[in-house]
Amino acid sequence: MPTRLQFLTGSGVRGLVSDSVGELYGDTEIFGLVRGNEIHRTMFELGFHMSGSPGSENGIYVDAQMNTNEVRIMQRRGGSTSALETAELPFTLEEDEWYRVLLKRQAESVQVKMWPDGAEEPADWQAVTIQSNMFGGKAGISHSTPGNVNEYAYVGVGIGGLEAPQAPDDLVNPVDPDLTAEDIRALCLTYKRQVTLPTNES
Repeated sequence: MPTRLQFLTGSGVRGLVSDSVGELYGDTEIFGLVRGNEIHRTMFELGFHMSGSPGSENGIYVDAQMNTNEVRIMQRRGGSTSALETAELPFTLEEDEWYRVLLKRQAESVQVKMWPDGAEEPADWQAVTIQSNMFGGKAGISHSTPGNVNEYAYVGVGIGGLEAPQAPDDLVNPVDPDLTAEDIRALCLTYKRQVTLPTNES
């Protein structure tokens, strides 16, 4: 099984940011392969420019709303949140299903797309907005709904105009090799020939 990050939320805004990426200025992309369960409304929060202290958090992030089947570009400033742009998704959100999410900042343009794992990446951005007064901070994940459980199988960040790395297509649903019984016997014989067992010499 692949290594995964399980993020359980408590009361208030809880976040986890990457120190290795550092402070973010300029063009930035963040990609996530995520699923959620025990969802009350908001499935996940993935974003950048995250900073602040408890009760006074800042950041720009994408979330998905189970009750309205929408993806949103959100801003959190001084602990208060507002929706910058919203788009209805062309598929139905479900718990315990893996989704791919890409949030991008290019100059003052912020754009997002989201699609089910295993489906083709949409050619167009689903929601686009302008944001011109929030910079710095770090990339990461967050949430503010107690009891929510998120699993991240992959998170990638691209800075300085670079694209964020994305998860391999078969990361969470690996394709079983199409092996016959004869193939397995041949592999066993090959392995047996390659391994030399030590012998006890008197």
